[in-house]
Amino acid sequence: MVGNLKEVLPKIKSVDELVVIKEEEFFNFQNLIRESVGIKPIDPPNPNEHWKIKQMKARARYRDKVKAKQGGGLTLKSTLVSICCMGIGLNPLNIGEISYMAIPLIMRSFQEREKYEVDIKSVMAGAKKVKPKYWIRNLDD
Repeated sequence: MVGNLKEVLPKIKSVDELVVIKEEEFFNFQNLIRESVGIKPIDPPNPNEHWKIKQMKARARYRDKVKAKQGGGLTLKSTLVSICCMGIGLNPLNIGEISYMAIPLIMRSFQEREKYEVDIKSVMAGAKKVKPKYWIRNLDD
């Protein structure tokens, strides 16, 4: 069921008025959630797919999962602490006000800004092959 039960139940007259996600719609719902947080949607499973292809896809997903764990990425706790130390107005008292998906975007923007500043300093120091890329831009480019 979708919505707040305490608000919805007093207003409805029959069970049919409840907003419910059915099983056949759930995969689409998951993809909408993925898209809203910036993750690529995945294709629905094909029930008529050959078992070897299913097995290969399962191994590929497992490989990707293991690779992601070995990537050495920061934990959420470390990321939140880092954001609080950036001096951008977020601190332990208000860090909970930002959305989960804002965290990687803030980190990426800050890293781009740092890279730009280092590149500018390198050029000023005489580096020839460094081409600074301005940090305020669409990060998808």
